[in-house]
Amino acid sequence: LFGSETDSLTKARVIQDYKNADSKIATVTLRELFEYAPNELERLSSLQRPFVLVNSDLPPTDTAVFKNNNIDYRIFYINGTGHFPMIEKPNDFNEAMKKALDDLK
Repeated sequence: LFGSETDSLTKARVIQDYKNADSKIATVTLRELFEYAPNELERLSSLQRPFVLVNSDLPPTDTAVFKNNNIDYRIFYINGTGHFPMIEKPNDFNEAMKKALDDLK
């Protein structure tokens, strides 16, 4: 879940956040995610503009589904982070987010 460069304090913060999370909210969120997922491809295909992602490069985003379904997309990577780039490298994340938002203009 973390990049090799992620320090122990950041890891501890994320783990503590998970431990303190409200299980009722987490349950509802997961249920809604599973209800959303079956229609995701249809929703992505109907977008009138590129699908823009700000993601970690570990591992790189699998773009085959986008290519195979002619979905226009852009990816802005944050290098060397895991699942929590906004916490692991907030400055890099903010810069990537700015580029992504500028790309939508």
